[in-house]
Amino acid sequence: MLGYKASMTGTERWKHHVQLLLQYPTKTRELCLAYSWMNNGMFLDALKTGIPNQFEFCKVSMEHAPEMLLDTLQQRSTESSIQIKPSVLPVRKSEKPACYRCGEALTDSIRTYIDYSVVKCKCGKRWMHQACADKEMTTAAKCDICVKYKKLTNFYHATLLETL
Repeated sequence: MLGYKASMTGTERWKHHVQLLLQYPTKTRELCLAYSWMNNGMFLDALKTGIPNQFEFCKVSMEHAPEMLLDTLQQRSTESSIQIKPSVLPVRKSEKPACYRCGEALTDSIRTYIDYSVVKCKCGKRWMHQACADKEMTTAAKCDICVKYKKLTNFYHATLLETL
């Protein structure tokens, strides 16, 4: 395209641009536009790889894209298009929220209204049965991990979702 090549360095492209400006002084706008295309990394990658998807992407991503040129390059391309296949993720089985201390289920769902306690420290929150939380606080007032004081908060007729 006008003597530009995708393999040219930035300096070579600039020298070629100046040479074209001197050769065609009345076509300054057109040459500057072509120079801007040749300095666009996505356009250069599309020219180097020749993949039709990249030409299509250049049409929507480039400012003042050379759509006719991109259509022609896309039609002449011998490369195959890249097909992205989404991976199918397995459905996770929902687990019942469990007490941090005893490991037994607190409730069937985080949306069920129950009475429970939250013990907080610098490490984070721990959800427990109220009886388990009382035992936890009487056993040690400070956290074994961060060695900061724990804070006990009791919730009555509330959902676990409210404290997430």
